[in-house]
Amino acid sequence: MLLNSSFCIAQTSSLPLIEISTNGNVSIKDEPKISAHMGIIDQGMNSLSDPYNGYDGSIGIEIRGASSQSFQKKSYSFETRLSSGENNNVSLLGMPKENDWVLHGPYSDKSLLRNSLAYHIGAQTGQYTPRTRLCELYINKDYRGVYLLTEKIKRDENRVDIANLKPEDISGDELSGGYIIQIDRDNKSTDIDGWWTDYSPSKFVAFHDPSYNELQDVQREYIRTYISDFENQMRTPDFTKKYAEYIDEDSWVDYFIVSEIGKHIDAYKLSFYMHKKKSTNGGKLHFGPLWDFNLAFGNFDFVCSPDPEGWSYEWQGTCDNSHPFWIKKLTDYPKVSDKINCRWITLRNGPLHTDSLLQYIDNRLIEMGDAPTRNFEKWDVLGNYVWPNYYVGESYEDEVTYLKNWLTTRLTWMDNNMIGECTVSKVESNPISVYSYTLYPNPCSQYLFVETEIAQEYQRIEITNHLGTLIESFPLSGTVTKLDISSLSTGLYSTRIVNDRQIKGHRMIWVK
Repeated sequence: MLLNSSFCIAQTSSLPLIEISTNGNVSIKDEPKISAHMGIIDQGMNSLSDPYNGYDGSIGIEIRGASSQSFQKKSYSFETRLSSGENNNVSLLGMPKENDWVLHGPYSDKSLLRNSLAYHIGAQTGQYTPRTRLCELYINKDYRGVYLLTEKIKRDENRVDIANLKPEDISGDELSGGYIIQIDRDNKSTDIDGWWTDYSPSKFVAFHDPSYNELQDVQREYIRTYISDFENQMRTPDFTKKYAEYIDEDSWVDYFIVSEIGKHIDAYKLSFYMHKKKSTNGGKLHFGPLWDFNLAFGNFDFVCSPDPEGWSYEWQGTCDNSHPFWIKKLTDYPKVSDKINCRWITLRNGPLHTDSLLQYIDNRLIEMGDAPTRNFEKWDVLGNYVWPNYYVGESYEDEVTYLKNWLTTRLTWMDNNMIGECTVSKVESNPISVYSYTLYPNPCSQYLFVETEIAQEYQRIEITNHLGTLIESFPLSGTVTKLDISSLSTGLYSTRIVNDRQIKGHRMIWVK
């Protein structure tokens, strides 16, 4: 049921507000993009009466998604444009300049946070993962709820940093990169935007960036042959001798770990992105970026088990026969599985510590304030099944608690059942240690107190903005330190304790 949007209009919001106006209330369609105007308000506590300070200009916008297009709450792709209609590279909500963006509207994901959480986990591995910002969206004055502004996957020095493949690059090193491809469904029921792989189960590989129409015949044939040669090698009994000549093993290790933490039903078979670099830049196929985790973290109820136990990469041949044949074969090879085990230990001792991930969720809840209440006044789905929910909570708090409990159980299960073996000599040195600390009052204004578990020499607290830029750094003395934060502008900040190159915990503060 939809409620009257007038009940949902915020007096103020701690999230940025995005307003989109179409010409004469023209409907936004699934292709082609229509012209519209977008304004962004981002100045701490935000009101629709505030002036646009984050963007004020033209866009082209369309509905995006596959199965999600059936939802009442739509997701959108848009490009920022000049008044002439040409692309306009701009920074939105602090993210690097570009012109292609996505507004993801969580609907069946009633935590509102699954994609945000997954992309955060991916970023902690050091691999590029789309940056995101939570916001509230209005279209033609109609409130549309909480959205996730996300970078669209494309080649760019601040996104997928590979060579710019030009039409004239048809031989030698210039031909060898860079390509972004994805394993996905064939939406057009033809082969014009990609090709089917040779081995069962045959998968559709789509040209993503450059697209089919932007590529020359020789370029299409090059990347298709490269993937075919890799799969031919993986089919041989002695595949271990040469498979590493085709793929970047470390990128697979990180991609596998994040995919398995989420354990989503689409893992390895849909929205499965890969990119290839030029020969002079290693020349190998890299896995990622990660994309589309709305059916992750226990949020699906079909085909395979959504429970936090078990490996999704082992679904091939059991509950699902949709993974490329080489997924399990590659992962089970001891050299790869041992590397996964060591990498897991390193990440779990640092940025993927359970406390850190739960704190990330809590930080986003603080950031959203009362925005979820407005979202669910607009979209009356709490307590109701929305395909493909496995769990249906009676309240937003229930949904968040389910997500936290599922994640905690999943991480513990992976600790106890991690594939491969790792000797001490293989573990990366200087793992990041994590402990808790307390900040009060929070929200704060002129002063902030920091209470730590122990007092250490050379210990300090760093305060960063939402992009990780260092704003302030204060030395800590004893276990309780009083900080003068009167120089900080109103807004949300991240904090971390640092000592001897170790980062100890993460907490958010709201400065009034």
